[in-house]
Amino acid sequence: MISIIIPIYNAEKTIGRCINSILCQNTNQEEYELILIDDGSTDCSAAICKKYTDTNHNVYYFYQQNNGASSARNQGIKQSRGEWIVFVDADDILECNFLPLALEKVKTGSDLYIFNINQERKKIITFDETIISSFHDKVKLIDSICGIKDNSKIRLPKIAEPFAKIYKRELLNHTDIKFDERLIFAEDMLFNICVILEATQIECINKIVYSYMYNPESLTQTCHITDLAHPEYFLVELEKISNIYPPLQRAYEFLFINSFWTLLVRDFASRTSISTFWKAGRDYNKLLENVYPYSVKDYKQIYKNRRKLFDVRRKVIIGLLMYCGIYPSIIAFKVYKLLIKILYIIINKK
Repeated sequence: MISIIIPIYNAEKTIGRCINSILCQNTNQEEYELILIDDGSTDCSAAICKKYTDTNHNVYYFYQQNNGASSARNQGIKQSRGEWIVFVDADDILECNFLPLALEKVKTGSDLYIFNINQERKKIITFDETIISSFHDKVKLIDSICGIKDNSKIRLPKIAEPFAKIYKRELLNHTDIKFDERLIFAEDMLFNICVILEATQIECINKIVYSYMYNPESLTQTCHITDLAHPEYFLVELEKISNIYPPLQRAYEFLFINSFWTLLVRDFASRTSISTFWKAGRDYNKLLENVYPYSVKDYKQIYKNRRKLFDVRRKVIIGLLMYCGIYPSIIAFKVYKLLIKILYIIINKK
């Protein structure tokens, strides 16, 4: 049986669409269960979910105090009974071909299955269908989901999130892998890195089974790095992993620079008024002094060593940030976002 876990927080506008996309699958309800974890919603999400539990014997609803998506996913794993675990975000849609395909694929006995997604506002990125079992190939897959440019002939998945994947429960139970509840950003990447390292066999399947719907009100679009609970935890945990597995040092240093500098710029670029714009610079200096243990010189050296791993956009933003300061970087990022918005409008008009 497959357990599909949906963490929910104030998703009254989208949760019905999400659940319907799962229940309409051409699959016997005995072969899957739907676990709805309400993470302290204050809107009508609970009432909507309970309508589905009243009419579907394989849909279960659980409520908890607001503790974040990581806590909700962990609770979902705990409450579920299936041999296989699937995560779906409340904003998104599971394509109608997923469950029949999933039930067929899990017969091959891999520990992790990675599928492709249709991401609203973005071009579909295809990858090669392959089976990964060697440590060398696992490192390549981790590099890929971390966003590192790869010049190898085999194209690997780049999806760092937990959706569009099937996890073997036995692997999660045996290794005690969980989502880090201290984090509200990049916790899914950390989770997947741990799963990939522990998996005996991973299967990459280039079929679109999941539609990621852009939601400007979602956590990843609205959270600020200055609001994160202990943002250094992600880097600390990743450093521990890279110390155990030295070939992952490259991914650690890439994410160290990328998560710190580009998240700062994205956070500060979201501030629109002049007063908050200037306040961003003061916040930036405070973060540099109090949260991250390295000096600007250290950051520059790490970036210099790993610069080839970054695409042109990140090179421009990170380079400006390091050598010109926070304000030119914010302006560059705002210009970039404006151009993307204009391009999106032009494409949709055609």
